[in-house]
Amino acid sequence: MTEGPARAETTSLNKRREAELAQRKVLVAKNASGILARSTRVMIVHLHSALLRAHLKSCVQFWVSLCSTDIEVLDCVQRRAAEVVKGLEHKSHEEQQRELEKRRVRGDIFAPYNYLKEVVATWSNYLQRQLIRNLSVLPEVDLLGYSAREWKGETKQAKQMREAYEELFRSCHIKYLRQVRRDNYSVVRAVLFQIFSQGIPFPSWMKERDIMKLPEKLLYSQGCNWIQQYSFGPERYTGPNAFGKLRKCMEALKTNWAEISATRDYEERGSMCSTLFSDESKEYKLYEAIKFIMLYEVVEAYEQIKSRDEPVHNLFSLLFARDSSSDPLSFMMNHLNSIGDSICLDQVELFLLGYLLEVKIRVYRLHRFNTEEFQVNYPDEYRREWNEISLLTEDDRYYHIPLFRT
Repeated sequence: MTEGPARAETTSLNKRREAELAQRKVLVAKNASGILARSTRVMIVHLHSALLRAHLKSCVQFWVSLCSTDIEVLDCVQRRAAEVVKGLEHKSHEEQQRELEKRRVRGDIFAPYNYLKEVVATWSNYLQRQLIRNLSVLPEVDLLGYSAREWKGETKQAKQMREAYEELFRSCHIKYLRQVRRDNYSVVRAVLFQIFSQGIPFPSWMKERDIMKLPEKLLYSQGCNWIQQYSFGPERYTGPNAFGKLRKCMEALKTNWAEISATRDYEERGSMCSTLFSDESKEYKLYEAIKFIMLYEVVEAYEQIKSRDEPVHNLFSLLFARDSSSDPLSFMMNHLNSIGDSICLDQVELFLLGYLLEVKIRVYRLHRFNTEEFQVNYPDEYRREWNEISLLTEDDRYYHIPLFRT
């Protein structure tokens, strides 16, 4: 009689223990679920430790069987936990915690550094793209590659242009070119960029005179009050403030030319030119100063011809022979005022430009390939001590800068 109640009591006790174990498994499952919801490194380590314990592992397995939809999440946490404690498996839980705390501190230190590094790199790339976009004289490119891109197809003109570029590459040792912005300052920009980048000094006559005083001399000493009708390229400004604007242009030319030509390091000069020729407002001042110097020299030559004091260069006779520039005023109104706005320098003005700057300008005219006018010098008469610069053009309107390599 006593065995029956005893067996029943034992059975009841076992059921209570199984029920308690089931409740404990459910509790562990809830705790594991909470750990999964908190993705911090410390919580993952706790979960990793739990997974290494047989009893808790069985509880988690029990929980997974009840919530099979979370098994992928659990696997992900297990993998992440393994990565976090990689190399620390042989250490105790407390040692793992201390090591992970050190890593966290190092991470807190390097995180701002890495963030700033990424920000600086991003802004550097952005500014570099902006600089290249604003550059009016682009970095060098392969000559034949440029020719192939620009002159595709089998038309007569395309074939002739490719042949002309191949001739430059083969016979003239021109391997690269720098593209110059296609606007109505193109030729002045290409000439001035080379003068600056090569460190060519002021022409001899400019060393003897202060170009800052040229507007004043023309206006007051020679009575050319019509220079108030001078127009500044695309700005098309004329009026009483023309004199002040001209002085600022002359100052910009003198200051930048002196500073860059005094720089002996080639790389540094190149950097200075890149900065200068990416600022449109500064560029335009330089070009307008060059235009005004051309006007000043035309006025001087015109006065010499009238007074017959001394002979002038034959290019001035050629210039005044045109109906559109028979005197300085018509030259300014019909030619100079439109340069930079609606027209470029023509051949006569290119002769004048080389003469004033005392540089021999050699131009490769690709549209004149296989003719005597393929290579032309401006001016055709020059002094041996003059520096030489080179241009290439496909149409006598827009110009690029050829680069020689032997």
